[in-house]
Amino acid sequence: MTEQNGALIRTVDYYLYDYWADVSDPRTGHYLLTRGGPLPVLTFMTLWLLFVTKLGPKLMSTREPLNIRWLMFGYNILMAGTNAYFFVMCLKFLDFTRLLTEFEFPSREDTSPQTLRYIDVAMVYGYTKFIDLLDTVFLVLRKKESHLTFLHLYHHFIVPILTWLAMKVTPTCPPIAIFVVLNTPVHTMMYSYYALSALGPTVHRFLWWK
Repeated sequence: MTEQNGALIRTVDYYLYDYWADVSDPRTGHYLLTRGGPLPVLTFMTLWLLFVTKLGPKLMSTREPLNIRWLMFGYNILMAGTNAYFFVMCLKFLDFTRLLTEFEFPSREDTSPQTLRYIDVAMVYGYTKFIDLLDTVFLVLRKKESHLTFLHLYHHFIVPILTWLAMKVTPTCPPIAIFVVLNTPVHTMMYSYYALSALGPTVHRFLWWK
């Protein structure tokens, strides 16, 4: 029984740590987001989920909704600009989609300044997927728990994990960039709408384009 327990511990340890050392891209090992295995990311996402579904609503149950309108305005403006920037950078990396027609898996040995610059940008984009989690925290602080649908929680939970996986294993794979090209303009418009909406009822009548 002890031998079986030891084997189980070694297996779990391998898939939490050593496996990721074997499959990770050597060019991303020094970034905070992609150091080690998935345990820190999974722990962080679990704590976030517990806060927005259990702890946060419980803490706010006896309190008035927080007035964080100007905080939300600044946050949404920042995120709209950030997503617009990543959209342009991703198109440049893909050479305006030309790289998608080459059907070649990028070499992990490529350490050219251009590629390393792209990895830097891609890694910052990866961090923004965790910053996106503030959307849900704001809903909890404003006591808008009715907006916390399964789809909302699933999307915000799974995207940072998949982003971590992409950044860890294959940060320069062109097909992954398709997600960014499709995702960033949507988020740019979404955050722009939320920023204007945060200005109050006087602006709401102009937001017919939601």
